[in-house]
Order: sequence, then C-alpha cells, then structure tokens
Amino acid sequence: MSNEEKIKWDRRWTDFDPQHFSEPTSILVTLATMMDSGDALDIACGEGRNSVYLAQRGFRVHALDISSKAIDLVKSRASDLGVAIHTEVSDLDEYTIRACSYDLITTSFYVNRDPQLILAVKKAVKPGGFIVQEQHCDSNLGVTGPSEGRFRLRPGELINLFSDLDVKFYSEVVEDLLDSRISVARIIAQKPYGPP
Repeated sequence: MSNEEKIKWDRRWTDFDPQHFSEPTSILVTLATMMDSGDALDIACGEGRNSVYLAQRGFRVHALDISSKAIDLVKSRASDLGVAIHTEVSDLDEYTIRACSYDLITTSFYVNRDPQLILAVKKAVKPGGFIVQEQHCDSNLGVTGPSEGRFRLRPGELINLFSDLDVKFYSEVVEDLLDSRISVARIIAQKPYGPP
C-alpha cells in the first residue's frame, strides 16, 4: 500500500467519532456464537468493531491495520471494555502472516487481490478453522461505497477466491444500511481438516 493511502486512512480514523463505534458484522456474529474461543486475526481491522467483539467472546485476537490512528482506537476501546487485543500497525503488502495459526480470520471491506496474500490467509487458518469476509461488490444500482472498481469485488469473485475451501455460507445482496444502500458479498469458508 502506498504512503498516500496510509495517510488517507490515518486521516479517516483521526476524524472518527468513538461515540459512533460500529457493531460487529452480522456474519461474524453468526459464526462466532457457534464457535469455542480460539485464535483470531482481524485483517485491516479499522476501529476494531470485530476485534473487540471477538475479544469479548473470549478469542485471543490479533488486529492488524496500516493506520496507527485506527490501532489507537482499537487499543482505547479494548482498554475501556477490559479486553486484551494484540494490535499491530502493518502494511499487508509487506507483512508475513504465520501459517496454521488462527481458528478464525476475518476481513471486512478491505479488498486486496494479491494472490500471495490470499494464499497466505488460507495457509494461516488452522484445519477446521474459518475465513469470514464481507466486501463491497459491483452493482448497477445506486449504491454507496468505494467509487473505484479496484475496491469492489465483481459478482461471484469472492466465492471463486475461496472455492478450494468448504464454503458454508455465501451471499451477494443489495441492502439498506442506515441512510445508505450498499452492495455486499459475504462468505464463511472452512478449511478442511487434514494436513495444513
């Protein structure tokens, strides 16, 4: 990721009002309530809505983001709620995700099509573990979200990226969210048991 993008995200999270801390994504809540606690990785964690939720459920959470301002928000929220989250300011273009280390890896609204990163995420989840993603998707309808196509997945792209795993849930929908409408793709994929 370029330094310009890092500055953009630092600016966004500097202007974030902690009173508007978002709820965790519904797809993650659905899965986490059916899991025992374990090791979780939140990629491009933003203000930490998913990280904090998982930590409250007893997961050992590692939260990554390129923005130090976002990580500051995660630390502050975790401290306020009395939960532990391991945080790290990292550019995923340069970061090495440890193989076979996580029971759950979640990513929300961060699109990176680098095949090496996608492979690293698949290798990082333990056998029987889950990958949960929620991403903006292309739509011909009037939806909000990123204006650049590189930050939106094409229809069917997300399920194709994880078709080698056991897909437990997949959807592409246009839905109302507060005062806006979004087009979103969501997936829960499980890594098969067996050799990593």
